[in-house]
Amino acid sequence: EAVSSGKQPTVEAFCRAIEAFEGGPGDASHRNNNPGNARWNPSGYMPIYGDVKCSPNGFAIFPTYALGWLYLVNMVKGMIHKRPDNTILQFMTRYAPASDNNPTLAYAQFIAKRLGVTIDYKMGNLI
Repeated sequence: EAVSSGKQPTVEAFCRAIEAFEGGPGDASHRNNNPGNARWNPSGYMPIYGDVKCSPNGFAIFPTYALGWLYLVNMVKGMIHKRPDNTILQFMTRYAPASDNNPTLAYAQFIAKRLGVTIDYKMGNLI
């Protein structure tokens, strides 16, 4: 659902759009408690995320969906903090690069439509 005109999109709404794009119950993102379908990080995870495992396909498996959601929100906030002037498209080029077989432009367009903005919307405006 798109944000009504005049209402500012939020990081939460942005993350909900990622969650929707990545799939629903039964999909790998849900089976792995990983709503952002984030790749597993070999450098490890902060203790607040619990014991994060690696799926056979190289994605993170969180102990609970709530911990996977917390990771997604914190990761997005961290990426925005580093590059607040990036547009949604620029953000998605890093988050879901075409080189990793992602439909990056379609992904950015999906998110922008859900937020009621364009792919040129500045990520820093979500904070």
